Amino acid sequence: MLVKVTEHNKPQPKPVAELRDGIVAAIRKDRGSEAAMRAAQDGQAKLQAGTAFDDVARQLGVSSEPARFVARTDSTLPPQLRELVFNSAKPTGAKPVYRAVALQTGGAAVVAVTGLRTEAPPAEKDKLADQLKQQNMQARQDAARHGQADAEAYVAEMRRTADVRKNPKAFE
Repeated sequence: MLVKVTEHNKPQPKPVAELRDGIVAAIRKDRGSEAAMRAAQDGQAKLQAGTAFDDVARQLGVSSEPARFVARTDSTLPPQLRELVFNSAKPTGAKPVYRAVALQTGGAAVVAVTGLRTEAPPAEKDKLADQLKQQNMQARQDAARHGQADAEAYVAEMRRTADVRKNPKAFE
């Protein structure tokens, strides 16, 4: 490939008229996100005071999702919401933990952590895991034993069939 520069223009700032719409949109988004975060924090305070979640959502003019289990790998929630949920304090008793968070896409959210669910492995799983470990260990031992026997048989066969000549001068 051959490249030839035929013209060179010095860098110049873009005219404000071209950038105006983008600047206005960015300012509006920032101000909207700040207002949404203030509203979410007010909603969090109302929830902590005892107002029902649906009532707070109605007052803010937003929709709310019903309570559901959220796994660490749940891809239906934005990553910062998942992180917030799993870094929240554990709810005590029947009172949920309420948290407000600003979203990277703009806006904000209020989350209620109502419970924590962990999976305790059943005794049956533990027994099966122990059996599999024992089977794997036995298989490795058998493979090592057979491999060693095969190697010894190979060496014995090589000694039996090989024509070896020793050079006594090499050992001087």
